[in-house]
Amino acid sequence: MVKKLRYKFVAVTMTLMVTVFGIFFLADYLYNRYWNDLDILDTLEWFADAGVFRNETMVGDTDMDLDETNGYSVYFVLLDRSGKVVKTAGTSEKGIPEQVWKTLSNNPPEVWKWHSYIYTVRNYEDGQKGIYLTNTAERSVSFKKILGTVSLACAGFLLLLGVSFYLSNYVVEPARKALEREKQFISDASHELKTPVAAISVNAQALMGQMEENRHLKYILSESERMDRLIRRLLTLAVMEGGGKNSPKERFSLSDCCEEAALTMESMAYEKKIRFTYKIERPVSFYGNEDEIRQLVAILLDNAMKHTFEQGEIQFHLKRKNNYILFWVQNSGQGIKEDDMTHIFERFYSTEKSRSGKKDSFGLGLSIAKAIVEDHGGKISVKSEYGSYACFTVCFGGVGGKIYSSA
Repeated sequence: MVKKLRYKFVAVTMTLMVTVFGIFFLADYLYNRYWNDLDILDTLEWFADAGVFRNETMVGDTDMDLDETNGYSVYFVLLDRSGKVVKTAGTSEKGIPEQVWKTLSNNPPEVWKWHSYIYTVRNYEDGQKGIYLTNTAERSVSFKKILGTVSLACAGFLLLLGVSFYLSNYVVEPARKALEREKQFISDASHELKTPVAAISVNAQALMGQMEENRHLKYILSESERMDRLIRRLLTLAVMEGGGKNSPKERFSLSDCCEEAALTMESMAYEKKIRFTYKIERPVSFYGNEDEIRQLVAILLDNAMKHTFEQGEIQFHLKRKNNYILFWVQNSGQGIKEDDMTHIFERFYSTEKSRSGKKDSFGLGLSIAKAIVEDHGGKISVKSEYGSYACFTVCFGGVGGKIYSSA
């Protein structure tokens, strides 16, 4: 959980910083481009005022250096009264399309930019019209400059990423300590509660053997057993989430494990008049802790059994697909609300009030199931349509998965 919180912090920080810097650089680019275009316009107006090209004045005869146009080519088109081209000149042998200078000559005087062209127009006393223009699209950007810009951007991104990861340690540290304290409290409290709960249960059973049937003693035994189940689940969850237990793993038959769990549920399904079908692919071997996987399957099947109405249906499947092992449990029934979907695997979160109303659910089963799956490098997910069905899917394998299977 802390690791996910850290990744979320880094993702949010990087997104925010990249967005802010991106907007800043875009604004800076547009700002500089605008003033660069104005500088080019000033240069073109200087050419026009000096009569360069029109009066046979060469650029070299002036104090104007072509570099002052930032490397753009300057063109000149002279039109007569009827709009016919009288003369063309410029610093490039490339011509200007006829449609361009015709459009520029007819534009309003206050307009000085059209598409990629920056220009200025001079109307002479003899009726002629001179157009000084440059095409900013012709300017080439060197490969070294592009490579340098990309390299600088990548280096900046990596630097920001490193800083974000470094700072994330300080951000998540309070959350990590709080979770550690919570786990330690759960573990310690569960251990401390085991002895008195066991004593209550033993003494209640002894009293029942000495007394006539007493409903109060039955309540005591029932609640002590319920408390014992809660304590055992809390201890299991504390161990799984603590990461301190290096559970022994070995190769075993996942097919046999799933089939045994399914056979255990058949009688319960028969009593509740639920149609229970299962399809177990064979042989499927798996590398992991057999007891934990058995507990995982039992949790999912028991969860489906609790939330399936009478005359409902439960399906359980195990199969291999490429480099993956998949098994899923689907049951008909009320399903899961969309609001509950994102919280269904959280500790102590229960949807019982809106579903079956069972009082023996502590909201820990699916949390334990998720911890077991993640301890084995897998993923667990849920799909549901409220009022119709719910389906829990477990996937083991893929990249990094240590799966042994044989055909």
